[in-house]
Amino acid sequence: MWHCLLPFVLHLPWAFLTTTSVAACALMIQDAEKIVLGHALTLHTSHQVCQLLNNCSTQQLSAQRRAGYENILLATENLSIHPHSALDSVSSGLMRLLSLSESHTSSSFDLHDCTSRLAAETSIRPDVLSTRLSSGLSFYVDGSCSKPSDGTFLCGYAVCSPPSTVVESFSLPFSSAQAAELYAITRACILSQDQDVTIYTDSRYAFGVVHDFGGIWSQRGFVTSDNKPISHALLIEDLIRASFLPSRLAVVKVHAHQRGSDPDSVGNNAADSAARPPAQPAPSCMLSRPCCVRK
Repeated sequence: MWHCLLPFVLHLPWAFLTTTSVAACALMIQDAEKIVLGHALTLHTSHQVCQLLNNCSTQQLSAQRRAGYENILLATENLSIHPHSALDSVSSGLMRLLSLSESHTSSSFDLHDCTSRLAAETSIRPDVLSTRLSSGLSFYVDGSCSKPSDGTFLCGYAVCSPPSTVVESFSLPFSSAQAAELYAITRACILSQDQDVTIYTDSRYAFGVVHDFGGIWSQRGFVTSDNKPISHALLIEDLIRASFLPSRLAVVKVHAHQRGSDPDSVGNNAADSAARPPAQPAPSCMLSRPCCVRK
């Protein structure tokens, strides 16, 4: 029995293999339920679909689609899922069956770990970590933007080293705190060229760009489904380029506005204070996209 996946799944880039595998498994279970009528059902797959749905931030799935797949694959009581290595007999047999289809060839299959592949292809750099490195530089970064009563945006960023030393603190010609946060991480990457660095940020948006969807946007050419540029496209493109300058990179999320005396609270509060305008105007070379990022 052959089925065609939804067009939105079929036209996803190869980086979204995980979405395709989850969608295919859900479709098969829906059809199989019509046959087994509530009896025991076993799904054999070479993909870690349960782990993907439970543990991964699959940003390429809308909340509605993800909820639907979870309802089918995780909440079906008579269903048991058995993931297999792509080298074992069950998966090899499935691959041989698929290769009989004109739309599939043996070259379509490669050995991979779903969760590792998803992390590598959705983040801005394949080996970027979300936990601190044991050695190297450490920077706390922050960006801020406010609009006083005169209607003028006051935007700035800061890069600080522990415990509270301000490395850079300049104003920016932006009207968004998110843009300032992205710029701050980019500057920290540039300052860490050829070195190991752990960058701490309290911005969930900037952390998400680094780890969850920066790679997805890059694959899509920094445009939305309506073919319109995403917000801060140029800044995200520069951040992706700058992320490869350090030897090793970790971008870690910390809590904002904490009053503790621990290193994260002290460092993040120092960056937060230094980023608040008014600040000194940045040199002209820093008001545009960081020129040293381009190669």
